[in-house]
Amino acid sequence: MEMSKMGQYLFLLGILVALVNGFMPNAIPQVGLILVVIGLVVGFLNVTAHETHNFLLATVALLAANTAGTQAIPMIGMYLAGILGGIATMAAPAALVVAVKALWGMAKD
Repeated sequence: MEMSKMGQYLFLLGILVALVNGFMPNAIPQVGLILVVIGLVVGFLNVTAHETHNFLLATVALLAANTAGTQAIPMIGMYLAGILGGIATMAAPAALVVAVKALWGMAKD
């Protein structure tokens, strides 16, 4: 299997895990660790140098949305907060890897 394909599948798996965790918070033991590991692998395998700027910008927007107080939305806020929190838990380590790769690339030049 191609490495970029594996990264895409892992990203989708991370989204699925975040969705399940959003609706059933105790269904998956160690969900945070799972999402962090997926995020690290996705950051290494799936984000190219060309995509770095857009990925980091999207991650900043996602992390800002995660702190927007979604729990206050009646009926769905609790679930939305759980889902966004899970996606942010996956995206933050991916962004860390992408940012370090970008810094490394700039330092090499």
